[in-house]
Amino acid sequence: LVLILARTETRINEVCDQQAVVRIKINAAELNLEVLVRLARAQDELEQEAVVTEYSDAILLPVNSLNIINEEISRLGDEQVKSLNKIKHFRKSINFMEWENSFLKEQARDLEEYYTDLQLLHVTKNLQSVMKGDQGITARDQLHRAEDRIAIMNRAHTKKSRKLISINLKVSQQIRSRKDENERLKQQLNELKDAVSVREAVARSRSDSLAGDLSAEQRTAHRMKRITLRRRLIDLARLQTEEIDFLRQELDRLRQRTFPSFSHATRDRLWTQDG
Repeated sequence: LVLILARTETRINEVCDQQAVVRIKINAAELNLEVLVRLARAQDELEQEAVVTEYSDAILLPVNSLNIINEEISRLGDEQVKSLNKIKHFRKSINFMEWENSFLKEQARDLEEYYTDLQLLHVTKNLQSVMKGDQGITARDQLHRAEDRIAIMNRAHTKKSRKLISINLKVSQQIRSRKDENERLKQQLNELKDAVSVREAVARSRSDSLAGDLSAEQRTAHRMKRITLRRRLIDLARLQTEEIDFLRQELDRLRQRTFPSFSHATRDRLWTQDG
């Protein structure tokens, strides 16, 4: 009987334990229910997975509790902002007081410097007249000063006009001399062209008169001699032209020592017209 009683008690204890486990599961099932909830995107603060989001560890909070917490946070933030504004205005008033203090110091220093300048000021007659209320400079003095200024300006204008007229006369003389020189050079060039043409005609007539009496070899030698002579004449003319240009440049350089020369500008203008 004792053995049967012990077995029965053990069985009773096991049944009681199973009953307690079942009761716990029932209570959990009553509290942990599966509910379908529709939430807005901004109200779902879980990190979304790529495929399926696990909500086993999620907690569903009522909106009223969140609103209460948000209101408390807003209240604390407003109090903090008010405190910061008070600190800002207090610091602003301190800065203004410091600036006002420095401004008053500088103003006092300026007044001291001004008082020192007044003490060291040299009082003249004009200053005395101004201090007494007079105009200082009368209309007659202003008229005399204006007349003196006009006279000085007239003298400066006359001097400058004379200088410009003198320069204009020099430039006109230079232009006339250059024109005369150009005419002489053109005449010399025409004379040289006439002389060259006459010499070529004489040489041509001589060569034609001798061509009938000479053999083929002699005519060839005579023709080569004529070509050589022509080449020498061309080289001589070129050398003379270069020498004339050199002498003209030297003449311009010597003239530039006394007054300005516009030969380069005139020559460029003539070349442009010829082109």
